[in-house]
Amino acid sequence: MERKLYLETSIQLFLASVILLGSPGPVPMALAATGISFGFKAGLGYLKGIVLGLAVVMIITAMALTLVINASPMLVDVLKWISALYMVYVAYKIASLGSTLSDQKNCPSFTDGIVFNLINPKAYAAFLAINSQFTLPIAGELERFMTTGIICLIAGILVDIVWLAIGGYFKPILIEPK
Repeated sequence: MERKLYLETSIQLFLASVILLGSPGPVPMALAATGISFGFKAGLGYLKGIVLGLAVVMIITAMALTLVINASPMLVDVLKWISALYMVYVAYKIASLGSTLSDQKNCPSFTDGIVFNLINPKAYAAFLAINSQFTLPIAGELERFMTTGIICLIAGILVDIVWLAIGGYFKPILIEPK
């Protein structure tokens, strides 16, 4: 019975993670735009940074950063402005390609990916929702956190690859429209 509960809860966790992390938001749209602008292969460094940033967001969220942020409304405002400015910077970097879509030197980098997810409010909201809704039936708290994190990270990696691939699929169409 416990094994069945674990499997059911793990599947629900995975599906919720796919929905929360894969729904349109800053990261999926940035990955699609990167794929369109630079292609799937060129965007892999950015994707790797986003995945690492996602892992860090999971750890920060699990350590209850929200308690600290809720204690200081001013800190929340400062973080919102910094986040918004950085997202505008990355959007500008993608949008200001000039006449060619294949200018690889402007492709968002691994570091851009890490920072982008660290300041992505949707990632924090998703993990707060996941952590408050899903409790895997595992004895130890550390083991429960690690297993939840691994399931979420696998879901995040899969949906992020799909978004980058969708953008990469459209790149040739946009470069040489028929």
